[in-house]
Amino acid sequence: MIISKVNDLKEELKIAFLSDFKSDLDNIREKVQTLDSVVSEQSSDIENIKSDNSDINVKLECVSQENDELRKVNKDLTEKIKRRDVRINNNENAINDLEQYTRRNSIRIYGVDDRMKSESSGETCERVLSFFNNKLGISLRVDRSDC
Repeated sequence: MIISKVNDLKEELKIAFLSDFKSDLDNIREKVQTLDSVVSEQSSDIENIKSDNSDINVKLECVSQENDELRKVNKDLTEKIKRRDVRINNNENAINDLEQYTRRNSIRIYGVDDRMKSESSGETCERVLSFFNNKLGISLRVDRSDC
């Protein structure tokens, strides 16, 4: 009888253990499936991120090339502006020299009678020379190109 009870108890324990083991195994399977699903989603997310990263790298390369081209154009334009600034400065100096040269022979005379409004510049020049020579006693010599 004791052996029979021990065998019965052994059988009950075996059934209880198998039942608990099966329940634990089912829980583990559910958790593995959940983890499998999460890993699959994360794997998909990683692939999407890789694709986005690849697109960003392509765009970055394009922007980098465009930036290099714009830097070159900017450098060329800066050099061109510098050369033009030098030319403008040289032209301003030349214009100033010309203005100073033309002023060397220019005088302004006030108070000379302007009776004949239709006289030519040559006639006016003759009248002014006559005024300087006869009235002021100053002998002037004027080149015709100055009149």
